[in-house]
Amino acid sequence: MSVSNKSNTVIRALGSIETRMALFHGNLNGSTQGTQTIDFEADIDASTFYEAVNALYKKYVPLRCTIKREENELYFYRDADLNRIDVNYIEVNTIQEKDKIVRLALDDKIEASISLWKISLVKLKDQASYTLIFSAHHAIIDANGMHHIAQSFFDFIASKITGIHYFDDTEVDLPLAVDALLREQTFAPKTEHTIARDFDTACPLESRSTHWQQLKLDTVFMGKLNTQLAKDNIKFHSIVSAAMCIAMQKTQFIQTPFPFGTAVSLRFLQDSQPSYFNPLGCYMSIASNLIEGSELDVTQLAIKYDRALMHKIMTTCLTKSPIDINQVDAGTKQIATLHSFAQGVGITNMGDINIRSPHPSVLLTDYTMLANRVAGNFSIVAHCYAFNNVQTVSLVYPHPILAGEHVKEVVNEMRLLLEDYCAQANTNNSLHNTPTVPA
Repeated sequence: MSVSNKSNTVIRALGSIETRMALFHGNLNGSTQGTQTIDFEADIDASTFYEAVNALYKKYVPLRCTIKREENELYFYRDADLNRIDVNYIEVNTIQEKDKIVRLALDDKIEASISLWKISLVKLKDQASYTLIFSAHHAIIDANGMHHIAQSFFDFIASKITGIHYFDDTEVDLPLAVDALLREQTFAPKTEHTIARDFDTACPLESRSTHWQQLKLDTVFMGKLNTQLAKDNIKFHSIVSAAMCIAMQKTQFIQTPFPFGTAVSLRFLQDSQPSYFNPLGCYMSIASNLIEGSELDVTQLAIKYDRALMHKIMTTCLTKSPIDINQVDAGTKQIATLHSFAQGVGITNMGDINIRSPHPSVLLTDYTMLANRVAGNFSIVAHCYAFNNVQTVSLVYPHPILAGEHVKEVVNEMRLLLEDYCAQANTNNSLHNTPTVPA
């Protein structure tokens, strides 16, 4: 499986967003590390999987990189040895065994000095059912990049099975840092003093794990929801955010005011700078809005949130953030000593997951995207995405510092709020297909 890598050289220094991600990951046990799992059916064997991994390693320069610190700077090096990267083909007897492997992958920290990714293929014994588990360091591979890599993986698999050329082996270079596209800071950001939610149970960082609970919305429910959203001119992301904030107030999960952070992808800048971007790269920012008062009307809060979010994107998110690596290093380490969720709650919306099989010989059946949340800076982060006509909202949280029963209360209240919102469009019709909450 070895691939020659003669250029063991420094490529470039990390940008400001990348540096923050790298220090957060390094100091907080892999927090923000993303893991996507994709279930599929195909007729392949271990050798085909290893060939696919080799092909990905050759195609994507970031998969051949590491991150190392030299004095007061972090650098990308092109020196990752594929033989040292965590690559596994595993055969299991039960779905429970597979789920355990997924959980371990989610929280098992990628060592950036060795590689920036890991990959496993889990096969159910005596079946043609597989689960691809791909984890990546968020400093260089965000959700968009993970989707691009997954698409390449399935293109390669389909090419091997059919003999038809689907896989594009054109090399994808290390992307540029987004810093050069941001504006110089011309204002002093307002400091928002908020009430933090205390941990439910004290637990050291190394003993925490990432847990999640899901709200799944089928096509019938989404049809009703989208009808009402169109009438109100509200985005799906905004109504989910409003429902989440109100659910937290109704269940007394957190007191107002509290910060509500929204992950913002700066990829929209590529509309004006298309040559600057490539499929991989960390272009993420956080827009934090303060949820004040006791606004319990989901429609009105969604409208307010949407306007406030746009303002934060056009100011805070597009503004350069001066970075002192020692200060950020110390600040991220300090998070591990906290006993409260200082940054409140958050949400990220990935939209429609556009990973498709190029040929019927490879059938994609399910998708999950999660991020390591053991740091405990956020209590809950909602991951929203749609795949195979099912909309999923995963509420991801650190266990045991946050108790699962509290998260379940929030999920159930969100479901009721979304049902009530849909009922505005169908006041005389009951909802026969409602969101489900797994036990």
